[in-house]
Formats: sequence, C-alpha cells, structure tokens
Amino acid sequence: MSGFAVLDYDSDSSVDMDGENCESEMEVTPMNSPKRHSIPCLTLGQEIMAVEDTDFEVVTPRNSPKRKPMKHPFFKDLKFHYWKGPEDNHLFPKEGERNNGKNIPPLVLPDPSVSWADFQENIEKTPGTEEFFFNEKRKIILEQEKKKEKEERIQRLMKLEAEKKKRNQEKERLDSLSIKLAGELYSSTSAIVKERDNICKKNKPFFYQENSNRQDYFTLPQKDQDFFWDLIEYHPKAEEKKSIIQAFVYGECVFPKKGKVSGLLVLQKDGSLDTFSQQKPIKAIAEIFRRRGLAEPDTMQNKKTFQKNYNYNNNNRNYNNNRNYNYNNNKTRFY
Repeated sequence: MSGFAVLDYDSDSSVDMDGENCESEMEVTPMNSPKRHSIPCLTLGQEIMAVEDTDFEVVTPRNSPKRKPMKHPFFKDLKFHYWKGPEDNHLFPKEGERNNGKNIPPLVLPDPSVSWADFQENIEKTPGTEEFFFNEKRKIILEQEKKKEKEERIQRLMKLEAEKKKRNQEKERLDSLSIKLAGELYSSTSAIVKERDNICKKNKPFFYQENSNRQDYFTLPQKDQDFFWDLIEYHPKAEEKKSIIQAFVYGECVFPKKGKVSGLLVLQKDGSLDTFSQQKPIKAIAEIFRRRGLAEPDTMQNKKTFQKNYNYNNNNRNYNNNRNYNYNNNKTRFY
C-alpha cells in the first residue's frame, strides 16, 4: 500500500492515494509555484564578466552627456599690468570696476624691479581700492579702541581718586578720635596691647644681658618710657601712681603673695620693684573708644575667656577619655 489514506467522514471509510494523486492535490505556494524562476547565484568574477558582456553604462555627473566642459584660462590669456611706481596708481581698479562682473578689470602686479612693501603702501593710500577701504576701516576701529581705552583709564583714575579720598577722610576721622601714646596715634585697644607686647619682647634680651652683670632690672629706652607714662594717665589712680613711680623697667622680682615675677615692672622712688596694672588703663581707653564710636571687642577679656574655654574643653576631653578608658578596661571579657 503506497501513498497515504484520506478519511471520508461522510462514508466513514478511508481512501488510499498514491503519489500522483498527492502531487495533484498539493497546495501551491510562492516558493513551489511553477511560475517562479530560480535566481542564479554568481561569484564575484562571474558578476564582473556578466557586466562587461552587457551594454549597460553607469552615468555619473562627470560622464553625463548634458555636462558642458569648462574652459580653464591659461596664464597667457590673463590680462594684467605691472606697477612700477606711484605714477601707475591709476591702474588700480576702483570700486565700480571691481563690481563689474561682465568686464573684469586687469590684474595689477608689482614689477620685479620694485619691492612689495612699496606696492602695498601705495595701494593702501589710493582711494577707491579695496585695500584703501580696509585700511580706513582699520583706522576707525583703532581710533574707537583708543577712545574706549582712554575713557576706561579716566574712569579707573576717577575711581582710584575717590577711593583715596575716602581713605583719607576715614584716616582723618580715626585720627581725630584716636589717642596719642608716645607721639603715635592709636584707634584700638588691640593696637595698644600689640605695642605693649612688642616692647616686652624687645627688651627681654637686654635684661638677661644685664642680669649676667647681677642687675635685677633693665631700664626701658626713652620712647618706651614715654609710651607707659602716657598710658598711666588713663589709670583710675594716675596721680597716685605717678607720685611713686620713678621709671619703667623690665626686671625680675620675688613677691610674698605672687612669687617670682618677671616682665614689665616699675622702679619706685624708694628703689624697690613693683608691678603695675596695665589692664585698668586699657579698659579705660576702651570705654573712651566706645563713647567715640570706635567700639571693638575687649582684647584683654577675650584673651581670658578664650583661655578659660580652652582649659575647660581640654579638661572635659581628658575626663571623657579617661572615663572611656577605665570603662573599657573594667568590662568583663567572655571568651
């Protein structure tokens, strides 16, 4: 039995079909259609040979029959003049001649006997030439830049002058509100404290040099003496202090309550050394500045507050570190 069986559901019987019946009953598709032509697969060489054998020609813009050949002018066909000197400036084309596309003016070239610099200079000075136009435009731009730079310089000088005047006015205002110590004007207590510290540092080496000669003090120079004499005028008990002070010195002395003290001291008229309060006159000066409108933070008080806060923070840090260390060491370890 060949082929395959087709079931007939109406008669409940099967019909055997052979190969011929199968081909006749096969469904036609685009792939197995009898009208379908097979496409030959050619190699590269075969494709080239097939193209060469045909009369097909690829048309491009270069080989198109509609393309008109362009005529390239030769140097011998060009019209030009040689410029030999200023008498030939009339040969340079003017603006109307340059814009005439139908009648192009001849080209002007420098003669081999003249320099290019002379040719360029004359063409820039001849009115109507393109170089003359660009040269005039460049002059206008340079003139505008020069004018703008001059205006900016004037504005800058005016601004500097205004700032200088403002600084001078501020300086005059501060000088009128400042106080004079040893011929110098001071407008802040910080400047006074800084000068006091400089005097102390400056005279300290001289004291140790004198101390080697068994001297208990070193007398300050006259300018430093004047500074402290003027400073003591602002002390609440200025008259009392001036009546017992003989000179200001840098020395070293031992006091029953304070112990050994070295620094800026006063030499009293009885020959003994003693300390003097520098903070009191500085506080009085700070109050004067506050009334005059030169208020500033209290330098001496800020130093004490900073030192107090610094010591407090350090003590807290050390306390916390020690507490954490003891806590970690005292913990029960389980292994």
